[in-house]
Amino acid sequence: MNGWRVGTGIIGVGLLFTLALAATNPLNAGAIPVPCQPTWEVLDGPNVGDGNNYLAGVSGTSSTDVWAVGNYEPQLYLPQTLILHFDGTAWTVLPSPNLGTVYNYLTGVAAISTKDAWAVGWYQSVGTDPIPLILHWDGTSWTTVPAPELSGNGSPLWGVTAISSDDVWAVGAENGGSDTLALHWDGVAWKLVTTPDAGDSANVLKGVTAVSSTDVWAAGYYYAGADGYKDLTVHWDGSTWSVVPGPVLAGEMILLSIEAAATDDVWAVGATGSPIESLTGAYAQHWDGKAWAQVPVITEELEGFLSGVAVVGTKDVWVSGEQFEFDPGPKESLAEHWDGTSWTAASTLNVGTGDNTLSAITALSTDELLSVGSYQDADTGVFRTLIQQMCPVKVRQSGFSPASINVQRGDTVTWSIPQQEGDAHTVTDGTRLRLFNSGLRAPGSSFVFTFVGAGTYRVIDRATGHTMTVRVPIAASPETGGTETEFQITWAADSAPLGYVYDVAIRRPGSSVFAAWRTGVTDAHAKFLPDAGPGQYAFRARMRVKASTAASAYSRAVVILVT
Repeated sequence: MNGWRVGTGIIGVGLLFTLALAATNPLNAGAIPVPCQPTWEVLDGPNVGDGNNYLAGVSGTSSTDVWAVGNYEPQLYLPQTLILHFDGTAWTVLPSPNLGTVYNYLTGVAAISTKDAWAVGWYQSVGTDPIPLILHWDGTSWTTVPAPELSGNGSPLWGVTAISSDDVWAVGAENGGSDTLALHWDGVAWKLVTTPDAGDSANVLKGVTAVSSTDVWAAGYYYAGADGYKDLTVHWDGSTWSVVPGPVLAGEMILLSIEAAATDDVWAVGATGSPIESLTGAYAQHWDGKAWAQVPVITEELEGFLSGVAVVGTKDVWVSGEQFEFDPGPKESLAEHWDGTSWTAASTLNVGTGDNTLSAITALSTDELLSVGSYQDADTGVFRTLIQQMCPVKVRQSGFSPASINVQRGDTVTWSIPQQEGDAHTVTDGTRLRLFNSGLRAPGSSFVFTFVGAGTYRVIDRATGHTMTVRVPIAASPETGGTETEFQITWAADSAPLGYVYDVAIRRPGSSVFAAWRTGVTDAHAKFLPDAGPGQYAFRARMRVKASTAASAYSRAVVILVT
């Protein structure tokens, strides 16, 4: 399991010891259990106090044992450690130590068992430089564990990964960010292990992941002089750490997180930019056992970055972060999915109207993914915790599970084929719309598709003939009003894709049948003034191929009451 790293304020290397805080909800505010959906859904996460709360790392042993770590601010600029735990029903805040009088940050977490977990970060008191902060969970409480004595002026830890109870790695930087730093836990004590630097200054490790005791990767960045900041990957072979050159690319780039599925399947993500502080693009690279290669992501043309990566399988990878347009505006949470061939942007939920970011992501299993970060209350400017969850639809010989789902307009649905299935399957549009066709996918693969318009969609696995139903609703706002009220009817998240149109039907008061209201339109919504007096009006919608009668079934109707 990976330790995760990065906050919005530490991308600029000159701000190495500054964490942008983000996120919010109240101390020990338990969440109401929500069935895990095949689309990204926001969970109710707790916050401490009324100030900034920010989550930076997430790790778990199962869906009933998950840790998320970060920091909160009881007073402005005096951050304290923040540790949340999920028991399968609710998230709660657990007490955590603070050693610094000024700063206390947790930046990564790694769970080994229900009685064994590690969290790392750094602390600082007045007149001191950043000092490594290492906390351990023994099943009862979080306690501090001493780090080895380090020379230099400032040594924060940014990531942690655990292979076993006596084989744990934590990485960061020392000497004020000049040199890479790696610490190892052998079951008795933390010890400093020599690591290489790639540049003469600014050598930082942000994340670490392990395949085995003799196959460990760490990633970050270094300063390459006139070429600016460059990606840095180092590898542990059981005896020494060594630099493994990354792709030779123009421009600057840094790595913020890394995750390995196998010796020949490692992903690292971060940001590009020139200068790097401008964060002009998200960035990803892949190790195939021989060399690192860039794998272009969708968001390269937007400002933003990737700060988390979760490898479910060779053809099932998720990344998270944030993105925003070049013009000033709120940052939006970001998730993309790799299916072995290409990336697909997935719809995530943004809370409120302020900034949203997903700092870390983890796969608890092939059945569930969690991503954490923060969102900003635009009215107060305060950041609060943001937790999102997703559980794919399973495609098995016995059929789809679940066989029927309800999603919102614009939601991205995920299907996965369990590794243990042993047979290939397909995820195909069964409505004759030809909206999607995964092709034959081997066990361990996954597929995603975003449903833009309202309707009732049939999905078929052509390998078995099993089907499932995806229902996408139409919406009306407000739900009640008078004969002079202007209602908005919304049947899509966006304009119809090229070659497709929407049909919207209406049932007026006194009628038992639907009649055409908007036929063959590409718009996503329209205003409606009651045209048949008081009573109940109902609307339903579908997506159709513009040049034929091929269409989805109509959505369930939405009703407005006019008095």
